[in-house]
Amino acid sequence: MIRLPRKVVCLDWDRRYLRIVVARTGGGSMQLEDAHAHRIPESVSLADSQAFGTFIAQMLRRHHIRSKTVVLDVPRDRAVINRLTLPPTPEDEVAAAVRFQAARELPFPLDEAEIDYVILRRDEQQRATEVLLAAVRLETLEEIRELCKAAGLTPARIGLRPWANLIAIRHLPELLDRRVLLIDVGPAQTEIDVIDGKILAFSRAATVAVPPLGLDAAGEDSSVSSARVRTELELADEAYAEVVQELLVEITRTLQAYRATEGQATIDQIVIAGGTGIEPALVEAVVERFGLPT
Repeated sequence: MIRLPRKVVCLDWDRRYLRIVVARTGGGSMQLEDAHAHRIPESVSLADSQAFGTFIAQMLRRHHIRSKTVVLDVPRDRAVINRLTLPPTPEDEVAAAVRFQAARELPFPLDEAEIDYVILRRDEQQRATEVLLAAVRLETLEEIRELCKAAGLTPARIGLRPWANLIAIRHLPELLDRRVLLIDVGPAQTEIDVIDGKILAFSRAATVAVPPLGLDAAGEDSSVSSARVRTELELADEAYAEVVQELLVEITRTLQAYRATEGQATIDQIVIAGGTGIEPALVEAVVERFGLPT
């Protein structure tokens, strides 16, 4: 168990926004103290650790956040997450069995990655029969460490974003006994997870670009409506409709891939998250397509 300091900064970002959360831990719980979101300037490249780290440091100073310990997540498209079936394996032999199978399953050598796993299923003798394997390349972790160094921060924990999504759903008590499809929409990547009670049962990332239209096209004062703005909004509606259809295709593919591993599984609830502006339209389309509580 990795212990976190009493106060910790949590960072998350996508192609457009940096999100900052300050939390205080203790007594087995975590309390939110502060939260901010900032548009990332076009002049700042996410691929440039020094430039992006400098931007992060500037935003932390703006909000007088002095804590130097940070928690970050690796997005789904930078991690390999696979379900592995094992012969009934005692607890003390699971790690070796996972490494043996991972060496055959991963698209890169084991010594080029950090791996971890959780046990999904056990037999009557409590021997592991299925695990969820996660692997992240060392170069990805090094990029995160370089970014933290440029921002003047020390990573206390580097986790997986799908696991953070699982924790978010577990904080909704009414969903704990349900199989949930979580669609977390981002500007360039959408993460789609199947959460079965307290287990991350399936996870994938879909590359779907959501254009910065709608409210962005209208400018800061949405009460001003010129002919140009109305035309841009009409184009935004058309673009949004195309993106919604792309997302529906990716959601369908996810369900098909999941059911290939869980033939009798049914989804009880769909949860849509994100801040791109397309989420309300996606909710309507998902309800119409799948007929599930959303």
